[in-house]
Amino acid sequence: MHRMLEDSRLNSVLSWTLNGDAFVIKDVTTFTQSILPKFFRHSNFSSFVRQLNKYDFHKVRRYYCLNWMFRHPDFHADRRPTLENIKRKEPGRRRKPTTTAPQPPVENVLHHSSPSSYGKTVGDQIFELERLRQSQDSMARCLSRLEVDYARALEDLVDCNQNIAKQEDVMQSMVQYIRQRDQSG
Repeated sequence: MHRMLEDSRLNSVLSWTLNGDAFVIKDVTTFTQSILPKFFRHSNFSSFVRQLNKYDFHKVRRYYCLNWMFRHPDFHADRRPTLENIKRKEPGRRRKPTTTAPQPPVENVLHHSSPSSYGKTVGDQIFELERLRQSQDSMARCLSRLEVDYARALEDLVDCNQNIAKQEDVMQSMVQYIRQRDQSG
C-alpha cells in the first residue's frame, strides 16, 4: 500500500492526506479497474476494504467527503519503520446479538427516510451506486454482444435456407431431366 502511495503518477486516484496520517482513494472506479490488479490478486474494491479491515485500518467517516479515507495508527507517509507494527488482527470470537433490532416497514423507508439513514453512509451509497452502474454497463455490453451474435445467427439461417432452396431446385431439375430421358429413350 505504501508503494502505491509513493507513486506520484497515482495522485489523481489515491494519495496521502495533507498531514500524512491517512490515505484517500479519490476515484474508486479507476482504482478498482487499473490499480488494484497491478498490486493485488483481484480487482474487487469490497475485498480490498475487507483486507484493510483485517489489518486494523479504519475508514474515516466524514459527511462532507465523498472519497474513501483510511487510517491506521502505524501507517504514515513519513514513518516507514512503523510499518513493521502493522499485523493481521487476531481472529476473535464474534458476539451473538441478543436481540435483533426491528426493521422499519418498507413504506416508511421509501417515504420517510433520509438518504443516509439505516446504516448506510453517503459514501457507501455512492460506492453502491457506482457498483450498480458498472454492473449495468457490463450487462449492456453483454446484451450488445448477444444482439450481434443473434444477427449473425439469423444471417446464417437465411443463408442456409437459401442453400437448401437452391439444392431443392437442382434436385428437381435432375428429376425432370431423368424423367425426360426415360420418356424419350
